[in-house]
Order: sequence, then C-alpha cells, then structure tokens
Amino acid sequence: MSPRPRGEPAEVGDFVGAVTEIPDWLDPDLADHGARVCLRAGLTGQDVLGDLALLGGYRPAATTEVLTSTGRLTGEGTATRVAETMAWWHAVAAPDGWRPGSAGWEMTVHVRLMHARVNRAMLAKGWDTSAKGLPINQADMAATNGLFSATFLLGTLVLGIPHSRADGRAVMHLWRWIGHVMGVDPDFLHDRPRRGLRDMYHFLRTSPPPDANSAVLAEALLESYGLSDFPRFAPVRRRLDVARHRSLATYLNGVAGMRELGRRPALPWYPALVFPANLVTHGAAAVSPRLRTALEARGYRRIRRQITRYSRGTVAPLA
Repeated sequence: MSPRPRGEPAEVGDFVGAVTEIPDWLDPDLADHGARVCLRAGLTGQDVLGDLALLGGYRPAATTEVLTSTGRLTGEGTATRVAETMAWWHAVAAPDGWRPGSAGWEMTVHVRLMHARVNRAMLAKGWDTSAKGLPINQADMAATNGLFSATFLLGTLVLGIPHSRADGRAVMHLWRWIGHVMGVDPDFLHDRPRRGLRDMYHFLRTSPPPDANSAVLAEALLESYGLSDFPRFAPVRRRLDVARHRSLATYLNGVAGMRELGRRPALPWYPALVFPANLVTHGAAAVSPRLRTALEARGYRRIRRQITRYSRGTVAPLA
C-alpha cells in the first residue's frame, strides 16, 4: 500500500487498506464463478432475496428497531430502498463487479460506511449498548451476508434450481470477499454452504422473536410489490404480483412464519408453477455450457429491468 499522505488520519489509511488489499485466500476465478451462478438464478434469485432473505430477516427482532428508525423501509419509500439493495447485489454479480474499483465494490464500501454512520447516529440518540449491543453489530452484518449467500442457495434450491457443489462453494466464496469488504469478522465468513447455514440457524435461534416493528416492515415490503411500474395492464399485473409474492413468502417462510409477521398466509400456487419450470431449465443448463451462458445473460438483463420497474424509475442499475 502506498504511503499515507501527510496529515491524513491513521484511521483513513487503515480503512482504505482494509477494503482494497486482496487477502491470500481470494480466488478470482472462483469469485467470478460465484457471480455467474447468482446471475443465472435470474428473477427467481431476486424473489428469494425479497421474500425469504429480506422478509424472513424481519422475523428476528434483532435489527427491526434500527431498520424502522431509519424510515427508509416503511411507507412509500420502501420500494426505492429495496431497489437500491437489488442494484448493489446486481452490480456485485455483474462481470468483474466484485473487483476493487468496480461499481459493486464501491457500493459495498458505501454499505460499510453507512453502517458506521447509522451506528454513530443511533448511539448519539442514547442507544442502550449494555442491553442491545451495537445497533448494527457483527452478528447483524454476518447474518445479512449469510442471507445473500447460504440462504440464497437454499431458497433457489427449493424453487427448483439445483446447484452443484462447485456452484455452492463459488457463491459462498464471492460473498466471503464481499463480507470481508463490509467488515464482517472472518470467523463468520465461510466457503461452504453448510457452515453458512449453520451460522444462520444460530443467529435465528439466539435472536429475539418478532416484534411490532417486524409486522410494520413486513407489511411495507409486501405492499410495495403493488406499486411496480408495468408498461401495460398495470392494475391487473400489480395485483397479480402482490399475490405472487404472498404465495412465495408463505412457501419460503412457512405458515407460522407469516403469522409471526402478522401477515395472512396464502396458497403456494406460484411455487407449484415455477419449480418444475426451473428444474427443467436449470437441469438442462447443468449439462449445457451454452445454455448456462444464455441464462446468465438473461438474468443480467431481467434484473436490470426489475430494478427500474420495481423502483418506478427512481433507482438506476449500477452495472
């Protein structure tokens, strides 16, 4: 690393070094592989991130007070905030998007800085660290990283997308690097899905149960699906999209999970449709490199469109 400019605080140099230096364990080819697997999952992957990772992440009340206090995941701004996360995820998975200097890497650094900013603001308001720990702590950040990696793999699997052992390790490796840039403790960063899921189980079991904030956040997310900007037949397609996501959410979180969040369970009609379609398509891709490449390109394009449609044009794709 280059010498620190005169007058620059030591903390700045330490931070820059932490987010730019490549650890010995990072395998660029494996990270690229993981990014391709993420894109290949297409809109099914985005459904998992929204209806399992995000919605299911509201069930433990460890972070709901902080998320509600920011005001960005409640009310009409919910779609914009969620679309920003989609744009970050998409930028990371885009070709070379995880590498230092890329849009995905820059957004990851931004996320780390925003976590620090939220912590500082909440502490200034009298947050009780003796009772609650830091507002956004290591367990919170590690759980978020696990939702994007191990939970993503599990959720897409139960929606009909099979993953080889190599695919699973590649996705975990990609998000191990992203977690490293975010400042997640190395003890929580794994290359194997099973170890990631084990950590997620422990996070869930040791977190407080859903609270009133959980219900507020869940309602805002599910209602936001009814605001997407469809070019034709918008009223009908919005109602259908809300029903589709409620169906997915019930399937992925279970009837008990929906009730914990104060939401009415729905029949899992959509998973019954998408599972066989995914199984046939991605099963064929497992033996066809050409089809895998086509699915990756399709996923890249569809996620870009989804970001714009869901945010009603307020969020632009980063890659």
